[in-house]
Order: sequence, then structure tokens, then C-alpha cells
Amino acid sequence: MNNKLPDKCKLCAESKSDITHELFLCKHVKKSADVLVDAIKSVDPDATESSIVKLGWNTSDSLTDQSMVFLTGYILDQIWSYRKRNIRPDADRIQSELAADLLILRSSKFRNVAVQCETVLGPLGPTQT
Repeated sequence: MNNKLPDKCKLCAESKSDITHELFLCKHVKKSADVLVDAIKSVDPDATESSIVKLGWNTSDSLTDQSMVFLTGYILDQIWSYRKRNIRPDADRIQSELAADLLILRSSKFRNVAVQCETVLGPLGPTQT
């Protein structure tokens, strides 16, 4: 398995490819990634894309940490899944699926994590452009 990133981004071909570009900065993933960045920055205004990839934000409690880990894993996995297939991520679909999965999480022992995610994210669903 080759884990090396290509020299140029396969979606935009405008930038040298690195993990921050691939997951956050490429113009074709930015709308999806901004949902995550905005959520993380609401609990840690000093967070950056590089710190988010490394789960390096600063929060005041473990529930917020758990929620941010869930959101980071979920959204970045969705973005990467699209990228692996050379498809532009669909921000509205990612948000809709996240909302549905948070409803399921609400009925589990991780209800508090789901509620915290929803609090940080605000309303989810199709975005206006």
C-alpha cells in the first residue's frame, strides 16, 4: 500500500499536496472541512488545521474533548473517503449523514457526546451558497 501523497492535489491540481491541503484547504473540500474547523474553533479559538489533524486543541473538559475527537474522526474520514475515489466531497451530504448518526448516538450510552456535538455544531443540514 502506497501512503505517499501525490505531488499535486488530484482534485484541484493547483497546489502542492500535503495533508493540510488534502483535508482542509483544497477548494473542493473547504466547505466540508470548515464545518469541523468552525466547531473546533468554537471551543479553542487558537486551533489550526495542523493542530486539528493532530487532535491538538485545548478544551476545558473531557466531554468536549470526546465530542471533538468524534467530530474530527467523522468529518475527516468522510472527506478522505471521497478523496480516495477522486470525488469532490459533498458538504451537504456529509452534514446530513452526520446529523443522522448523531441521532443514533443520542440513543446510546454516548448521548452526552452527541448532545455536545450538536451544541457545538448548531443546526446541520443543507447549506445555502
